[in-house]
Amino acid sequence: MALHQLLAALLSFVGLLISPVTGAAPVFSGTETAKVASETANAAMVPGYRVTPADPADVVTYSVAGAFQVDAAGLVTTTNTLKYTAGYELTATVGGDAVTKTIVYTVFTDAADPAIGGDLTAKVAKDAPSGTTVTTSYTVTDADTAYGDGFTYQLADNSEFEIGLWDGVLKTKAAMGVGPYSLTLTVKDSKRAAATETIVVTVTSLAIKNSINYLSVILCLIAMKFVSQY
Repeated sequence: MALHQLLAALLSFVGLLISPVTGAAPVFSGTETAKVASETANAAMVPGYRVTPADPADVVTYSVAGAFQVDAAGLVTTTNTLKYTAGYELTATVGGDAVTKTIVYTVFTDAADPAIGGDLTAKVAKDAPSGTTVTTSYTVTDADTAYGDGFTYQLADNSEFEIGLWDGVLKTKAAMGVGPYSLTLTVKDSKRAAATETIVVTVTSLAIKNSINYLSVILCLIAMKFVSQY
């Protein structure tokens, strides 16, 4: 084998060793259960499980059997009203690797609607990288959470922020401009009753942050010099 062929083969082998493994089957965690509002068509399943890709770069696709449908985010909804506890099969796939689980759901009566309250403002630093979690203080209430009701969270089309479908965690997905940003947040419960409010995110100026940092350094130097004299 020529030297250049040997080197090429060696580099290829090393590349395999250091390359991240992608395309592995997604992982189900939690309990293989769900809850759903009774007597409601297009009700959303409130899952006790979560599906995560083995590699963050992987895209998970979903399919479901029975009187249900599932969207690209894995949200399972009913196509008919449900009255009795039963189950459905949910398949999560990455590439050709699929995992199928039978999810047992229970039915409850959903009488209350969700409401959004609390502090509807938030702040984020101008230099915050994509994927930064934005601390929020809004609240979502619904009397039916005691019976197993849950919420899904969505933002109107937005290129700077995204929100967790199930946990409502707000994150940046682009570099921040001067702001402020007005985000239209919609929260839905199992029977798909919705509450909508506007979250206003202001951007903390990088210049202000740097000025504070510089002032802190100067005060420390002054204090050190003062101490050294005594």
